[in-house]
Amino acid sequence: MSESENINQKIDSVVHQLIKEQLANLSNSSNTKNNSFAYLEKGTLNLLIAYLMSGGKSQTGEIGDEEIEIKIIKQLDEMLEDSKEQFEEVISLLKKLS
Repeated sequence: MSESENINQKIDSVVHQLIKEQLANLSNSSNTKNNSFAYLEKGTLNLLIAYLMSGGKSQTGEIGDEEIEIKIIKQLDEMLEDSKEQFEEVISLLKKLS
C-alpha cells in the first residue's frame, strides 16, 4: 500500500469516527434547543455536494501528471540556478565597485 493510500485511509477513518460521534451527540441531545446555522457560499456548497456525491473517494490522476510535475520541478531548478548565477554576478560587480 502506498503512503498516499495509507494517509487517505487514516483520513477516512477519522472522518467516519467524527460522523459517528456527531450522530451519537444528536441522539443524546435531541431534547435541547439548537439554533445553530451556517451559511455556505455557492462554490463551497457545490464542492461539498460534489464531494459527498462522489463518495469521498479521490480520483486518480492521469499517467502524465507525474511526468508534468517532474518537468515543472526541473524547470524551476533551472530557473533557480540561473537566478543564483545572475545574483552572484551582481554581487561580484558590486564588490568590484566598492
